[in-house]
Amino acid sequence: MENKANNFFSRNPNLTPDIDFNDIYNGLKQLKKAEIRAKIDDYFKSYGVKFLDAMIVNSILDIDAAPNNTNPNMNIAFIEKYCVRLSEHVEFKKNLPKILNSWQGWMIAIGTFGYFLVELIKFIIECYCKTR
Repeated sequence: MENKANNFFSRNPNLTPDIDFNDIYNGLKQLKKAEIRAKIDDYFKSYGVKFLDAMIVNSILDIDAAPNNTNPNMNIAFIEKYCVRLSEHVEFKKNLPKILNSWQGWMIAIGTFGYFLVELIKFIIECYCKTR
């Protein structure tokens, strides 16, 4: 009798395809900046943060591989910066609910609003006293 538990928990290579991000990266280096943005956005929607991490690593390794190159490909730095910006945006969106639900965040919001009210009242009093 076949052990179905082993088959159920075994990894199916068809479900998790291994994508060669190096080929994608080499293709991105040859494109214009607007095309690079569009391609990165498309791949990011498909593969997520794993794709961004691979692009950042490839760009860092590509820059470090040719330090004596007097004419570096400017797309390398652009790919790295754009991917870093996207990953930071993802991290911010992931941490935003934690910030909004924390009591420190609410205290800062209340304090800022209170300070605004105090300054508004001071401004109204100064305007009222100077006009009379």
